[in-house]
Amino acid sequence: MSTQPPLTLLKLATQSLLKDKDLAMGAVELLPGELFPPVFMEAFSRGHTEALKAMVLSWPFPYLPLGALMNRRDPQTSDTEVEVMEVEKRMLQAVLDGIDVLLSQKMCSRRLKLQVLDMQDKHSNFWRVWAGNKLEACSSSEAMKTRNTEKSGPRAAEKQPLTVIVDLELSHECLYLFQSYLLKWVQQRKGLVQLDCPKLCIKAADIQSIIEIIEILNLDSVQVAKLADRWTLSTLALLTPYLIEMKNLQTLIISDISVPEFLSSTELEQLLTQITSQYCKRHHLEKVCIDSLPLVTQCLLRMYSPV
Repeated sequence: MSTQPPLTLLKLATQSLLKDKDLAMGAVELLPGELFPPVFMEAFSRGHTEALKAMVLSWPFPYLPLGALMNRRDPQTSDTEVEVMEVEKRMLQAVLDGIDVLLSQKMCSRRLKLQVLDMQDKHSNFWRVWAGNKLEACSSSEAMKTRNTEKSGPRAAEKQPLTVIVDLELSHECLYLFQSYLLKWVQQRKGLVQLDCPKLCIKAADIQSIIEIIEILNLDSVQVAKLADRWTLSTLALLTPYLIEMKNLQTLIISDISVPEFLSSTELEQLLTQITSQYCKRHHLEKVCIDSLPLVTQCLLRMYSPV
């Protein structure tokens, strides 16, 4: 005997709607705002990409926490990791296709309500609350607080780029498939999309590729930066100018700094001085963690620690 609870009327109605593609596409613009989250969730979990794209066009809220929804999705037990990533990419592609239509049509601010696409694994309460002021309350993230377009007027709102929020880990291994797709999409829409990255973890990898990714980030958005996995001082020197630009950085973690054996203590100190001379004191840093050789640690702490 099945122990699963019976489906609610809302769930049954949503499933019935999405089974008829033409009906679903026509009904999207008529849906009341409180029904968008449950219908969107059902379309996402069932793989209705065309419905997802249509719903993005009429999304009635300024905030879409897609990352939380992706992490709520239950993959089939038989799905391999590659298959799961392919599904995630396909769902993301449907959402981005919808956003592309919005961006290309340059809709007026009254129609274009979506301002933030959040790919972080947080704010899952948005999908649990489906109506009224509570839903709007869930929409208020730190990113939304910095995008107060209502006070600036409709003309200023039209000039605001769409903000995409994502935490990134750049390493030897490939990025998650959906992250690679997302980064390429953002790169191709320079000026239309702003990429925020509250948490940035950089592990040893091709430094040029890392810099190319860092250069498309809104560096003011970085609050936590972690540099790990056998870093060299020369690589740190290349990244220092970007760390300087992270004006809202609160936590900095640096570990495994390697030093060439042929460097004398004097040469090492000169190199560290050269790096530190580029760096201004950061009064807003709340936490600095450095795990390296004693001399390197001492110099780097002097460089990065808050006053």
